[in-house]
Amino acid sequence: MPTSSSQDNARRTLFLLWGVFAIAQLDRQIFSLSLDAISTEFGLSDWQLGLLSGFAFALVFVLVGFPVAALCARYNRRNIVSTSVFVWSSFIIAMAFAQSFVALFMARVGIGAGEAGAVAPAHSIISDLFPERKRASALSTFATGANFGILLAALIGGVIGQFYGWRVAFVVAGFPGIIVAVLLYRYGTEPPRSKMPDGVSVFSVFTASFKAIMSDPGTRFALLAFMMIGIMTFAMLAWIPTLLIRQYGIDVAQVGLIGVFAAGFVGAAGTYLCGQAIDRVGLRQPRYRIYGIIVTIIAHTMLGITFLLSQTLWIGVVFFAMSSFFAIAFWGPTFAFVYGRVESHLRPMATAFFLLSFNLIGMAVGPTLVGGLSDTLFSNSGALSLGYALLVIKVFAIASVWFYYKMAMTIPRLP
Repeated sequence: MPTSSSQDNARRTLFLLWGVFAIAQLDRQIFSLSLDAISTEFGLSDWQLGLLSGFAFALVFVLVGFPVAALCARYNRRNIVSTSVFVWSSFIIAMAFAQSFVALFMARVGIGAGEAGAVAPAHSIISDLFPERKRASALSTFATGANFGILLAALIGGVIGQFYGWRVAFVVAGFPGIIVAVLLYRYGTEPPRSKMPDGVSVFSVFTASFKAIMSDPGTRFALLAFMMIGIMTFAMLAWIPTLLIRQYGIDVAQVGLIGVFAAGFVGAAGTYLCGQAIDRVGLRQPRYRIYGIIVTIIAHTMLGITFLLSQTLWIGVVFFAMSSFFAIAFWGPTFAFVYGRVESHLRPMATAFFLLSFNLIGMAVGPTLVGGLSDTLFSNSGALSLGYALLVIKVFAIASVWFYYKMAMTIPRLP
């Protein structure tokens, strides 16, 4: 039975890892908020902006994500996360001094390299800190860090970016990560984990994890579902600030305030409450957890379509906030399902596979495809071009619902 001290350590470490995820989203979203200003300064097309938002960042998840996940099987995960946060926060500050598209691209690659070494080990730590019955709730709590990071990005990128420029905003955004890195190293906990079998090398974990995922129909469907929802998620995250500016004629500070309300407060509440609700219904029937994910994706999609079709600012903001309530509800329950099907020492690498599908496919395809559609197919639609392009992307949400349903069917029904 967990002691009071171990529970305190678990909660403290979860809070610090929540901060890590918040910083990750802060660093991603402040770039999205600054796309219009960066485009104006450097004379970039929507396609180039999509490349910076997606491909440049996602590329290094292939090069860095898997080696870091392999190291997590043997080495201190807390220290790996702390170092990673410090690295990417330093690159965020470096972006403020970029003088060309190439410099921006390389800085984004550096940020991606840092983030590749954070989320997988963070998930692994949480899965070892909390029992299975609480894992979806704990991972959903962790996921609310994304909403808080969006809130910070809206404040820093919106307000500071509006009055002092995007470069000053990037410098300010880099320092919280350095602080969190130090706090995690000093006060975070490295929990016990199952020992790797004798004779298993660090790099053979890659093969074992891949086989564990591919041999189980449930985790295969989960991987495909996560990939599909990633395309839609990153397309929306990358382009919503620019869409608000172009479609409604508002400034960056106003976009920031909308982000604080919708993606920050409403989104965080939704992620947490949906995670709690999904864990509760899952106690009655395990497959209900997956049905809960499906409901949240459908709700997010339908409300998001209404937002994209709205021509009135206040109506658009209301439906954007409502859709944000369900936007990241899929995160915690999806990983809780996967961690229930793979051995503890394989979880960091399994997480890396899922983050690869989510980030590489989602970030490389989503923002770039929207930028390309906006520049070509909807080029004559003026300020509405991004909205129409984002409507097309919603087809990936429908695909994710199908794969989540197939995933639910692999869970035996309790009597």
